[in-house]
Amino acid sequence: MFLFAGGCWLLFGGGFSLLLVQFLANGAGLPLGDGTLEFIFPASSGSALTGLVLITGTVTASLVCFAVSFGLLERALVPQEPCENKNDTP
Repeated sequence: MFLFAGGCWLLFGGGFSLLLVQFLANGAGLPLGDGTLEFIFPASSGSALTGLVLITGTVTASLVCFAVSFGLLERALVPQEPCENKNDTP
């Protein structure tokens, strides 16, 4: 069960990473490119701030998903040592 859940969380993190790469490859929401629309729709501070918030949120979401997946996969793949009940009271 932990292996399946860890794999799902790993896929979620990979999906967020792919969304981030696609967003950055398309110019991160800023009108940069051939220059035809830069005079009509210039990049404002609001659009730059929105892009920064989207990038920060997507990076955070992917890192959280990767952390959860690594924790679940570690729980599934690393054997647990048996607990010994020690009674050290005199």
